[in-house]
Amino acid sequence: MNNEQIADRLKSHLNWLNNEDGKNAQRFNEDCVDFLHGDWRNQSMSCAILFDAKFDGCDLRDVDIFQAELQGSTFRGANLESVNLSKSNIDGCVFDDASLEQASIKRIAACDVDFIGSSLAGADLQLSMFIRGNFTGANLDETNLAGCTFDKCNFCGSRLMGVRGVDSVKVASSILVGDAESPTELRGEAVIAWFMSQSVPE
Repeated sequence: MNNEQIADRLKSHLNWLNNEDGKNAQRFNEDCVDFLHGDWRNQSMSCAILFDAKFDGCDLRDVDIFQAELQGSTFRGANLESVNLSKSNIDGCVFDDASLEQASIKRIAACDVDFIGSSLAGADLQLSMFIRGNFTGANLDETNLAGCTFDKCNFCGSRLMGVRGVDSVKVASSILVGDAESPTELRGEAVIAWFMSQSVPE
């Protein structure tokens, strides 16, 4: 599928979202679509079913991907600034080295998601749950973590300056912090203390 074909599918998907009748109204439902490092700014992929898609290197600024099915998709090096990913299924997704600044990633329950080296500065993660999430080297400055739950997540080498909502963060078991080669495991109240210590300048 080339960029022109993908653009046509996105138009049909928008018609489907708008409940427009006719043959050109169809939900975007296809596995393994390669979005070809394309420019998809301001598009709507809300409620799309795109298992194992490749968004690597794509420009996805201001894209609406609300409540989409994205299991196994990759977003390496993509620009997702101000994207709406809230309520989407991102199990197994890879956002390594991507920009998710000011993104809405609320009310997500996700397993095995990688945010290695990504920037989530200013993003809103309220009421989300991450199980085995990898935030190694990620920038979470001024991110809203209110009501988030983390279980066996890795925060080694991450930045959390000015992170918000840490007093309501929950940890189901433990998280990893510190140096990636010799991480420290934290549990219970020690986790909240660590988040708070990271949120203020030294």
